[in-house]
Amino acid sequence: MSANLRAESDRFTGSSGPDLDKLAGTLRLQAIDPNNDQGFSPYLVYAPRMDLAPTFAQEIATRQDLNLGFNKIFNFDANFQAIPAAGNTRASTAWSFGLTFFCSAKVQRSNAVILRSLCYSIAILRH
Repeated sequence: MSANLRAESDRFTGSSGPDLDKLAGTLRLQAIDPNNDQGFSPYLVYAPRMDLAPTFAQEIATRQDLNLGFNKIFNFDANFQAIPAAGNTRASTAWSFGLTFFCSAKVQRSNAVILRSLCYSIAILRH
């Protein structure tokens, strides 16, 4: 489990863009196998955000994000041979192929919008 809280303040001195303050947080629950650093790793993320007028004076909008997904890594040696599952395969890994997939639902109160999306990411790393 991990949690994050943050406050942001955006000021645009040279433009007519809207000044905005934000309060946000993230709560992430993720299952990790300590005996397999390449294992299937599902997660759930809840991320609320509140947009406010400058100096946090008045609420403008709120957003609630919910993500459900997983991470999976495949590690290979320099000859592209798969590395067997273990708690730490970093020393013998030359190539890593990572996959992240998640479904997202966003609810924004300012205009009563519910957005749903499916996203994925593929990463190739050379160690």
